[in-house]
Amino acid sequence: LDHGRAGILVPPDQPKLLAKKLIALLKDKDRRLELGSAARERILQEYSQRTIGEQTELVYRDAISRKQAAVC
Repeated sequence: LDHGRAGILVPPDQPKLLAKKLIALLKDKDRRLELGSAARERILQEYSQRTIGEQTELVYRDAISRKQAAVC
């Protein structure tokens, strides 16, 4: 979550801490908007159609290379 810039990470085994963080966010509209805006920006940059397409192409190229190496 970009070290707290785009979200808040809470360990799964700490429900009281989760509740505390949620209550803090409910009380702080500016922080909610800041986190939401940063998260949206990150998604648009890192998960665009172009980026996902390029990553998928790399996976396929790697799989093809491995298959060719195994055959030879």
